[in-house]
Parts: sequence; C-alpha cells; structure tokens
Amino acid sequence: MDEQLNRPKGFGEMLDLTFRLCKNDFSGFFMILLVVLGPVYLIEAIILFLTGTNFFHELSPTDTLFGQMPNGFSEKESLQTFNFITASIGTLFVGLATLILLPVTRSGVLIAVGQLKNKEHFTAGIVIKRAFSKFWPIFGCSLLFGIIVFGMIFAGVLTPTLIGVIIGSTLNKILGIVIGVLLFIGIAVVAALLVTRWSLFLGSVVIENDAPGLSRSWHLTQQRTWKTLGFFIVVSIITGVISTAISGITVLVMGNSVLSIIINDLVSILTSMIFSVAYAVIYFDMKIRHDGDDLKDMIDSYEGTS
Repeated sequence: MDEQLNRPKGFGEMLDLTFRLCKNDFSGFFMILLVVLGPVYLIEAIILFLTGTNFFHELSPTDTLFGQMPNGFSEKESLQTFNFITASIGTLFVGLATLILLPVTRSGVLIAVGQLKNKEHFTAGIVIKRAFSKFWPIFGCSLLFGIIVFGMIFAGVLTPTLIGVIIGSTLNKILGIVIGVLLFIGIAVVAALLVTRWSLFLGSVVIENDAPGLSRSWHLTQQRTWKTLGFFIVVSIITGVISTAISGITVLVMGNSVLSIIINDLVSILTSMIFSVAYAVIYFDMKIRHDGDDLKDMIDSYEGTS
C-alpha cells in the first residue's frame, strides 16, 4: 500500500486506496477524530439530556413545544421554552467547536497518511499532538479559506439574483429568470473550480509548513483541477449517502433522542474520517506529480543500496 502512496495514481486507484486505508487503519484514523471531536459531542449529549430530551425516543420539537403554543404558556411550557433555548445554544456551541476542530482532525489524518507513505506506523496520540502543535496556522489558514468560500457563495447568489431582478423588472420576467439561472450556474462552476484550486492548502500548511498554502495548492492542482473536483464530488456523494441513510433510520426509529444524536455524531465522525483520508490521498498524489517525489524516493533507495 505504501508503494501506491509513493507513485501517481488514476482516479479509480485513489478511490480504492482511500477505502483500503480506511479499512486497514480504521482504528487509528477513527481514534484521531474521536479523541478530538468526541468530547464536543459528549457535551452536546449531556446538554440535551439535562434540558429534557429523552435518551431513547423523543418527539419532534413541534410536538413538544410549538404544538402547545396556541393553549398559552403554563409553568411547564415555560420550562420547555427555557430548555429549548438552552439546547439551541448548546447546539450552536457544538457547531462552532466542530468547525474549529475539524481542520485539526484532518491535519492529524494528513500526518498519519504521511507516516504510512514513509513506511512508518502511527499512533493517534502522537499524531494529535503534532496536529495541535500547528493549531494556530491551521486555524488561521482555515478561517481565511472559509471567508473566501463564503464570499464566493454570497456573491454567487447575490449577483445573479440582482441581475435577474433588474432584467425581469425592466425587460421581461422570463428573460430575467433565464439569465439569472444561467449566471448562477456559470458562477457556481467557476467558484467550484477556484475552491478546488485552493482546496489543498491544508496539506501545504501541515506537511510543508507553507502558510497560508493557497499559492502552493494552486500550483499542485494545475492541469488537474477537474480530476480533483470530480474526486471530491464522488467522495462527498459516497459519504453523504452513508450519512443520510443511517441518520434517516435513527431519526425514524428514535426521533430526536439523545441516543439518535449520539449515533449520528458517530456516523459524522466516520464520514469525516473517510473524507479526510481521501483528502490526504489526493494531496500526496498531487504532490508526487508536481514535485516528482516518487523519483526522489527511487534515487534515495538507489543511493542507500549502493
């Protein structure tokens, strides 16, 4: 497997390698994410349980709170309102903490795959320490990338809408809608390609100490943008199907109970692990292609045997 990590791969080979890595080193990769994100999800479960959410089965918020609003607010209903607000604040905290810590877990997986690439074993504890030692560069560069993505999404939605409304109000409504939709599709494609060109920044920051890594990522994905985008789309579809299927079953059986949320959090860790391994695989593949790392390894091996 380390031979595959040290040579350029085709699209199918990268997918195959991703899932073989996940299978062979499942416990190590899963533990990286569980140790970092597990406490956050545990806090979420405790908050929900203490605010009255049933552990095994819970009705929807409409049935427990909003459905009773026409009858007025009794003391019990006021307590439900307080619990609902507290749970919502807890959920917001969990979301923000996850956004901050997720790049750290992805960095840990990058480091772990890098060690496998160098024919070394890894342990979750050491990998996590190494990832957290670069927390501020990871956080800062991830924040910058997030702002760029948000800006493109905002512009991608606002620009076609405004142009469509202007054309629709001055010329023709149908024409405005058509032009607005076409502009939205065009901007979405361009934005997706730009995000893809910058998407490997984290590997540059963590592995190469090159912050913010956007320029490095731009060079790594040169002439391979569509391949990179397609790979991310396929992996996202696979992880999305897994997450949606299991989440749908748990919500159907247990509603919004604490146990259902715990199961969904574990599934989220699983799918994040798969995506993180896929990210590491394509990063090292692009790095090998761009830098000729496979040739360097061959030269080092030759010099070592001579």
